[in-house]
Amino acid sequence: MNNKCHHRHQDGSKTNSKNKSEATIGATCLRMVTAVPLAREGYPFIFIGLGLGYLSALAGWSYLAVFWLLISGFCGWFFRDPERHSPADPAAV
Repeated sequence: MNNKCHHRHQDGSKTNSKNKSEATIGATCLRMVTAVPLAREGYPFIFIGLGLGYLSALAGWSYLAVFWLLISGFCGWFFRDPERHSPADPAAV
C-alpha cells in the first residue's frame, strides 16, 4: 500500500518524497484533507450545535438531532477561515 501523497501546488510544482521527507509529506497531506481553518469566533456556535444534536439524539428526537447537526455544519461552513492568497500582479483588481 502506497501512503505517499503526490499532489500539485498552485505554482505547478509537484510534492513527492524526493522534495521533502516522508513525515513532512504525510503531515502536509493530512492537513490538506482534515484541517479546515475555522475562525475562533465560530467555535461556540459549532460546539453548541453539536452538543444539542448529541443530546437530542440521546433523547430519541432524531429530527431535532438532525436539525442541530445541520445548524452546526452550517456554522462550520460560515466560520471557515481559508488561507487567502493575493494576486502577484499589482494591476489585478
